[in-house]
Amino acid sequence: MEKSLTSNPIESSILRSKTEELDTSTLMLHVYHHNKEKPKNYVIHTLRDSLTPITTLKELKKKKKESQTDQEKIAAAVVPQAQKPDEHPLNDEVVREDPPKPSRWQKFCKQAARAQVYDKAKHDPRSHPDTPHPSCESYFLHLPLLYGHGPPYTLRRGGHKRSPVQCLMASRSFWQEWKLEFGDILAQEGVIDGRGVVNWRVGTKGGKDGTLKGYKERNRRWWGESGKKWFYEQREAGHKCPDVPEKAKPEEVVNVRWVSPLVRPREYRFTWRGFVFIWKGSNTIDVQQKRFTRLSRVMTRFNHLKLVVNLPRGNAGQDPEKACDVELVLARYTSAMSKRKAGRLEIFQDAIDSFIADHAGHLSLPSVPGVTETPAEDLSLMGIKEKKVEVEPSSCDPFLDPRISNDAPIGFDEQKTQQRLKDLVVASGMCMIIGEFEKRQWLWEIILLIIDIADNAG
Repeated sequence: MEKSLTSNPIESSILRSKTEELDTSTLMLHVYHHNKEKPKNYVIHTLRDSLTPITTLKELKKKKKESQTDQEKIAAAVVPQAQKPDEHPLNDEVVREDPPKPSRWQKFCKQAARAQVYDKAKHDPRSHPDTPHPSCESYFLHLPLLYGHGPPYTLRRGGHKRSPVQCLMASRSFWQEWKLEFGDILAQEGVIDGRGVVNWRVGTKGGKDGTLKGYKERNRRWWGESGKKWFYEQREAGHKCPDVPEKAKPEEVVNVRWVSPLVRPREYRFTWRGFVFIWKGSNTIDVQQKRFTRLSRVMTRFNHLKLVVNLPRGNAGQDPEKACDVELVLARYTSAMSKRKAGRLEIFQDAIDSFIADHAGHLSLPSVPGVTETPAEDLSLMGIKEKKVEVEPSSCDPFLDPRISNDAPIGFDEQKTQQRLKDLVVASGMCMIIGEFEKRQWLWEIILLIIDIADNAG
């Protein structure tokens, strides 16, 4: 079920005259690389850079100077001189002139000044930890640096790296497989320490028996490692993380796999609560056609993907051979040719709501931690036949809302399931985005190396 892609309703309300009128049921997420110093970190906002009220360094200095002059005037208590009635400013004709249009050089200088302060709390309201932007939903993807270890990414719900953690993302086999661990325990204090990793007092070595993998504290911090401020606080105040009798375990574990790299290079598959989700390539680009030039369409033709979920097989008339899996499109990712912006991730909220409402009974049970659910197609490739049980459709009231039907179990939290599915879409999408980006970087390095070798060989 393909839908017309839309931007965030917040953005359309801010600049309705400058943007196209799009469907409000789609959540538009803009994916950016987090500053030049740490390109492996990502920040995701619903409000894009061009619509964000950024305070540049020059404007900040100007505001400080104006505030100082105002304070001086108040201290001096300057009393204005009495004016005659004929000389009152309201009696004079006020001639207002339109401000001159900025030149291309002025626009370039302004964009360069804004680019220097992106993702900084003093200048960017989307990344402020105390007073975040009220109209912006953000995610932050942080990769901790710990020499001798490969800690997982932490997906945080917020615009900075101190936001509560929602998911751990660990890559294996050159981005061919990702392990996603979800749980409310990740947001508790002390589970994820100041370095951005699971503390060893909460987890275990290697993640034994389905627990979280913990990382020990060192007596010495090497230059460039994460958690500089936290390390010195721990050394002064001592260890603040007490030992726990029971090690922390994730609520759900999802494995995202890059399926058939040589045959289907743009297909990532995972199973969540019995349903198979697939990120697959899409050549169609029907989003903001005016902003896509012919060169960008050609260069990014093989960089766009969409997320579909395979629903149970439906009967195509009386012929069982024509029965096929129904694919429901939940999200789509559109790549962008930019140094800072990676692309746009669009989540179809109506499709997610209908999917949860129609399959509340199946979605009530979370995925078992430590157990990998294998899709049916992978089982067939291994020579294992899947056992299927046919169930006759039960008679039901056609006017009954499926969200309050008997299929929905008692205590089913639809809001939490909806938020978990949204976090899963963002996490799996970032796995795909990072994998595609790293593969392109490696490909360019190999091509440049071959050119260098061929040049030196002559």
